[in-house]
Amino acid sequence: MFFSTCSAITAIIQSANPDPIQQVATAPAGTQAAQIDIKSAYRCIPTCYEHLPHLVVSITKSCHEDTEVFIDRCHPFGLRSSGGNLGLALDATIDILTCILTIWFWAKWVDDIVPICRRCTDGSYDVDLDNIIKWFAYLGWPLSLEKLRDFAAIVRYIGFDWDFDLKVVSLPKDKRIKFLGRVTSWIHDASHQGVTIEQTEQLLGTLSHISNIHRIGRSFLPATQSFLVAFYAIAKRHHERAIRFIRIRLSAATISDITVWHDLLTIPSASRSLSINPLVDPNVWVDASSDWGIAIVMEGQWRAWKLLPGWNSCSRDIGWAESVALEFAIYHHIWTGFSHVRLIIHSDSQGTIGQYNKGRGKNRSTNDCIRRSVASMLHAHIDVIPEYVRSEDNIADDPSRGRNLDNGLKLTQAFEIPKAIRHLLVDV
Repeated sequence: MFFSTCSAITAIIQSANPDPIQQVATAPAGTQAAQIDIKSAYRCIPTCYEHLPHLVVSITKSCHEDTEVFIDRCHPFGLRSSGGNLGLALDATIDILTCILTIWFWAKWVDDIVPICRRCTDGSYDVDLDNIIKWFAYLGWPLSLEKLRDFAAIVRYIGFDWDFDLKVVSLPKDKRIKFLGRVTSWIHDASHQGVTIEQTEQLLGTLSHISNIHRIGRSFLPATQSFLVAFYAIAKRHHERAIRFIRIRLSAATISDITVWHDLLTIPSASRSLSINPLVDPNVWVDASSDWGIAIVMEGQWRAWKLLPGWNSCSRDIGWAESVALEFAIYHHIWTGFSHVRLIIHSDSQGTIGQYNKGRGKNRSTNDCIRRSVASMLHAHIDVIPEYVRSEDNIADDPSRGRNLDNGLKLTQAFEIPKAIRHLLVDV
């Protein structure tokens, strides 16, 4: 299922390090990593005797032959407990090797293991791949020799290339071409004979994963996710096996969203910076009121826009208005010259904060706000850190309701309001 797709950034390092992402982003010159892959990892975990009856498979060749019974003595792929038991064994292995070898820290996702080491002051390294391989073998772990990669400044991990020198994570060319073909095929089928549930699950799993590189693409996923949910509803009215063969054609709007992903995947050498920008709190507050309008407040100065009749149609609601307030605050800071920073913006809308953190909203109108905001932030190299405050503590609460609007404290508006929403509000 695509919902269980891991986040590349949050899963980069599975270690005891308190802030592994920052460790990678600030890795000193000469940091290198190697690639290790356990061969048939789940098959390395034996099943205890008492549990063997639960792993019995009967095979009947024909009605005239005897039934063969197969007892699986090791953990098979797909067994619910396999992942947890494998993780416990590998975690113990890494703990042992950390004590024995000079490894800075380890990245681990299931059976993909990446040891990372720093360069010594004399320019040498006091750990080598052969020694690590030796210890894995000693501890009983067979390795996939064809997947081993020696220490280097660039390492491939969970499908991405991580560059410790340039501090970027990128989508490899072979993966990009493979995924582009998958998207192209899906768009063709969706427009003609329709797509299957399996095709759509595979597509969304792929796109959810690579959205860690193409962050702007996250807001182009909800329509297809909703389509998949509808597909599951149809499954309840059909035989479980039959649903796999049902094909459904999609709306032009849904296909249009995936077409954006097609365009993103045509970009060569797409990457995302891992550098951690400084955190800045410009004392900015945003709020929206369905009875009046939206406002931003910065260092005691305000700017407000009154919502016009009819604004709350076409799936627009108070959540959309809160998103527009945050969007305008982003535009204002970009216009004032903020760049290569992480901006704290205070809001009392937990829904808006959650949507911006996920990179997608619950409806198309909110998603449009997020798309415009993310595009602007990527261009200016800024990130927004929405910080929740209680409504009674929100300084922008009064201006968003048209109260206490002192013209002497009015902010200058120099950014251009997006054409798509100009007819929905008016500057005060």
